[in-house]
Amino acid sequence: MATETIQLNDVVYRSVDILARELGMSRQATYEGLRRKTIPSIRVGKRFIIPRAAIQEWLRTAGGAVT
Repeated sequence: MATETIQLNDVVYRSVDILARELGMSRQATYEGLRRKTIPSIRVGKRFIIPRAAIQEWLRTAGGAVT
């Protein structure tokens, strides 16, 4: 049975800066979207965990608000 190694960077964005660059947004606007929950993320303390799958789905559905 072959096992597939999944790197954490393949599952989540390493930083808000990388997400901002890929979305064509400023760092400040990206943080604001994360704080307002218009950009999907998981908050752990002060840190944002940003799953790539959630961003792909968010973009696929035209960036609608996350509840």
